[in-house]
Formats: sequence, C-alpha cells, structure tokens
Amino acid sequence: MITVPYLDKVFVNWFRPVTFDDAIDRLNYFYTASLLCFFAITVSAKQYAGTPIQCLVSSEFRPEWKQYVENYCFIQNTFFVSFEEEIPNENSDRTEAEIRYYQWVPIVLALQAVMFYMPSWLWATLHKFRGAEMPL
Repeated sequence: MITVPYLDKVFVNWFRPVTFDDAIDRLNYFYTASLLCFFAITVSAKQYAGTPIQCLVSSEFRPEWKQYVENYCFIQNTFFVSFEEEIPNENSDRTEAEIRYYQWVPIVLALQAVMFYMPSWLWATLHKFRGAEMPL
C-alpha cells in the first residue's frame, strides 16, 4: 500500500482515541463538530462558489445586469410574502417581512463546530502540559 508518510501520521493521530474520553465525549467533540463543519463547508460552497440565491429578473436584462441583481439580492435582506398577500409598499411593512439568515448560516455553523471541539482541545492541551501523558 502506498501512503504519504506525513498524512498517514496526521490521520492516525487525528482518529486515535484519547485516554481521558469516552464514547459520549467523542460524539460531542468529534462527530458533532465534524458534521457541523461539513454542513458549514457545504453551505459556504453553495453561497460563495455557486449561485446562492435566484432572483426573479426580467428577461430583457443583459447577463451582467442579471449578475448584478442577483448579487444585490444576496447582499440585501430577503422578504417573505405569502401568495395570498399583496407585496407591501411601505418600508415599515417590508421590514416586518424580512428574513435575515442567508449570509450568517455558514459562519454560525463553523462557530458551533469550533465550540463543540474547543473543550476537548483545551482539556487535551492542559493534560499534555501537566506532564502526565499516558501511553496507549
């Protein structure tokens, strides 16, 4: 089997259980953090590499204008108005229908992943500095 020496050691150390954790700890700091990190990468890839939002654009627009309108729609807040209601004309009515979540979803997911992993990392770091590293 051909392996890359440095990466092989990194993966072995990454997936090696620590002496002071159990299955519930691993569920919290590894699996939950990995799942949240996966979702953060997936959502951010859709937002920053793909087309995050599709806006209703006139067919008369040139492609540059269409791209500008879609970028503007992504940066500005989104509104939700049901099909039964009319689109409000007043700014105060529009601010009540705003949805503010598009840009923050990957950042919040990544922050949650860090917060799930941080206690285990801190505990492992303090355990190493204590000088009581136990061999497996």
